[in-house]
Amino acid sequence: MSARALSPPLLSSFCHAVPAAKADLENVPAVLHIIEGYVLLGREGFVATVAQQLDELFQFLLGNLGEKGVLLCLQTLSLVLVACPPAQAALPDTLVAVATQLFSQKVL
Repeated sequence: MSARALSPPLLSSFCHAVPAAKADLENVPAVLHIIEGYVLLGREGFVATVAQQLDELFQFLLGNLGEKGVLLCLQTLSLVLVACPPAQAALPDTLVAVATQLFSQKVL
């Protein structure tokens, strides 16, 4: 099934993404791929709606998995920042700080 736009039923299913990633690290790549799809569909509206959940997920990955967490979330985090500039998307400061740190270290 495919969607052309983010709809309320599609958005309501996102609440399971972060718990799924935290429950089993094998779910993380799939969850990040799903997030990328949501970002492409919903842009700033999606990110603004789930900013705290995204922050929670990225903080979990970066804080608990170290370098592996950075490698796992680089593509998704860069997509979020490119598709939804922080000034427009109301991302939490901690997430913006992490991204800025990664960019300044030229990890991306």
